[in-house]
Amino acid sequence: MLTFIAGVITGSCTAIIIMSLMSVAKNADQQIEMPIPKEYRIE
Repeated sequence: MLTFIAGVITGSCTAIIIMSLMSVAKNADQQIEMPIPKEYRIE
């Protein structure tokens, strides 16, 4: 039971960390891409 609880806690923590990292990456992409015209943007 303790291992199950520990797994749930670590899983939720990793999910929160991944979500925060993705939001930071999105903000960085927006700041970097804004001055670049669409023609030069690599997708």
